[in-house]
Amino acid sequence: MDMTENMLGLFEYYNTSEETNRRLKKLANKISEHEKNYEPKSCTIDSCEDPPVSSHEISSGAFLLPIANKDKKVIRIIRNFRGNFRHLSFKPEHIDNSTTFPGFCSEHDRELFKSFEEGDLEISMDFVQKQCYRTLAKKCYELKRELSLLHDLLDDESFEDWSAIIPQLIKGQKRNLKIYNKKLKLLYQGICKQRRVMHYSACEIPRKKIAYADMIFEKCAALAGFSVFHFIIIVNVKQSTHCITATFDNFISRKLMEDYLIEPPVGNLRLNKWILQRKENLIVSDEYLGGLSSTELTCLKDDNKILGNICTPNFLG
Repeated sequence: MDMTENMLGLFEYYNTSEETNRRLKKLANKISEHEKNYEPKSCTIDSCEDPPVSSHEISSGAFLLPIANKDKKVIRIIRNFRGNFRHLSFKPEHIDNSTTFPGFCSEHDRELFKSFEEGDLEISMDFVQKQCYRTLAKKCYELKRELSLLHDLLDDESFEDWSAIIPQLIKGQKRNLKIYNKKLKLLYQGICKQRRVMHYSACEIPRKKIAYADMIFEKCAALAGFSVFHFIIIVNVKQSTHCITATFDNFISRKLMEDYLIEPPVGNLRLNKWILQRKENLIVSDEYLGGLSSTELTCLKDDNKILGNICTPNFLG
């Protein structure tokens, strides 16, 4: 999760001194406690004041059900806060509870996404924009939660030596949240008016029982500071697995698809590494997990900063 990575990154990650590890564990516990207690008061939609329910970022009907076992469970990769938080573990989750966050009120959660939650999923502009909207809504929620944590750390005497760093982090995250919210509103308007605000490319990939949806925001120097949002979606549709790249810029979307998929094996390797860096957003089936080698399993369970340059799980075949 982004908040964990950002906060743990404040320390020198490879410093294994006892004091550093003690501080890291204390911070990890603080993050874990904050995640359990932080709850937004209203729906993501600005005009709605109803309380949020547990919304799925990744559709339970369209994404998760096709890869779930007979008990309707999938496998998610989670960070081990109680033990060594640099390692991750595989957690079985029922599809009703997987990838949920307090995002939308019950009415908006049902009405906005029922076209593919209750019907047959088809890769279309409507689906892509709604999935990106869900993912961006979750990112906004995580940023707000992270800002709340940073303010708590400012008031915690045990983190007093961070007093010069935390205000800078708060300033940066507030700036990012402003940009995120602007794009979130643009997407919502496009969905309501059935108007294209995003561009996407899609291609079929070898059959893999995985599901994935994530977004990365970065400043591209080559684009004179233009704010670039990359969305990657992997979904199983009618017995086929598809990878979708989407952005607010048509040229970038097409270029992403070329970089990631059209020029294998280099393209596949790039996408594999990108997923590896964001693997806590990866949902897999029992069948998929059972087909990985011991090296690939180790790579998934250990932090990518340690093993990311050693091996790359073959997500796409």
